[in-house]
Amino acid sequence: MLLTRRFLTFALSVALLSGCGGSDSDFTTSSGGSAAGGTVATPPAKLGFSESEFVADPDLALQTDQTAVFFLEDAVVARGDTGEVGRDTMPVTLTGGEVELRVDAASVARVTLGEFIGDEAILEVNSSVGSDRGRLDAETYYLRISSLPDGDGEDIIFVNVSMDSETGTTTISLSENECHDCNLNFIDLRDQDMSGVDLNGSKLVFAKLEGANLSRADLGGCDLGGAELTGANLSSAVISGADFGTSTAVDCNFDNVTGPDSRFIATDLTGASFESASLVGGEFSSATCIETDFQGADLTSTDFVFAEGRQVDFGSANLTKTRFSFTKLPDSDFQFAILRNVGIGVSVLSDSSFVDAVIVNSTINGTDFSGCDFTGATFQNNELGNNDFSGAIAPPIR
Repeated sequence: MLLTRRFLTFALSVALLSGCGGSDSDFTTSSGGSAAGGTVATPPAKLGFSESEFVADPDLALQTDQTAVFFLEDAVVARGDTGEVGRDTMPVTLTGGEVELRVDAASVARVTLGEFIGDEAILEVNSSVGSDRGRLDAETYYLRISSLPDGDGEDIIFVNVSMDSETGTTTISLSENECHDCNLNFIDLRDQDMSGVDLNGSKLVFAKLEGANLSRADLGGCDLGGAELTGANLSSAVISGADFGTSTAVDCNFDNVTGPDSRFIATDLTGASFESASLVGGEFSSATCIETDFQGADLTSTDFVFAEGRQVDFGSANLTKTRFSFTKLPDSDFQFAILRNVGIGVSVLSDSSFVDAVIVNSTINGTDFSGCDFTGATFQNNELGNNDFSGAIAPPIR
């Protein structure tokens, strides 16, 4: 029920916001269109699998257009996951025909594709970079990955299976700590250390990332719609153009992220922290912001239309050209914040602190500022109309 409810929320959000333009992340529909087109949306297929999922389900096998994530330990380190010490094994189901095994992973010593019966190797790459190819029948094979004995601990290995639509060649590619434009929808990476990984342009729709360490990761252009990010660490990550729409990012750490044009539409950001983050052009429409921390963040040209919450910390943030329309964020902190060319309309910001804030060249109408503290605030060249300053300290209109 939880998955269904989250999907419906996401589909509704896409439909409501379709006037802002479609995107590649729009769900396909039963009639071949997008969710924004008004037809019934179908959820994306599960395309990403983690090593723990192969451990839990021995019958699971990777197939075409799917990606697996493995955590390959040194040959001298015992972990016991899907294989022996320093070796991981997984089933791969192929449709038959020409198959290329391609490896580009510095910590890998050997990769073997073979038949389960007789443990016979068919394709093999005995180096960290190389390839092998041949014609295979349609069946399930094993893929065995062996690590070097003198690695630097545990490395993240991505295994992707794809087919060339023109030649019909199936490629099984292995890469280390990098997977661009990969299909990782629904993958379970809870509590995993993915720090520094490069997932630029990948799809992680409905991914389970609770407690994951994605600090310094490159998530630029990624689709994380509906993902579970509670307690995840994305500090210093690159999230430029990433879509977190309808995701749950409670207590998530986004400190110091680089995220121009990132989107958090209808995202639950309760307790999340964006201290000193660069979020120019970001989208926070309909987001839930309860005790969310934007201290020192660059929020130039961001949009908080229909955002709701309370006790949001915008202290020392740059809010130039930011929009607060139909926004409800009472009891928030705007101390020392810069509100230049800001649009605030039909919003509730009551009991907030604007102490020493700079509010200039802005249009502010129909907003509840009752009980706010404007001590030391700078007001210049603002258009003020029909606002409620009752009970406010040092309001701009007396």
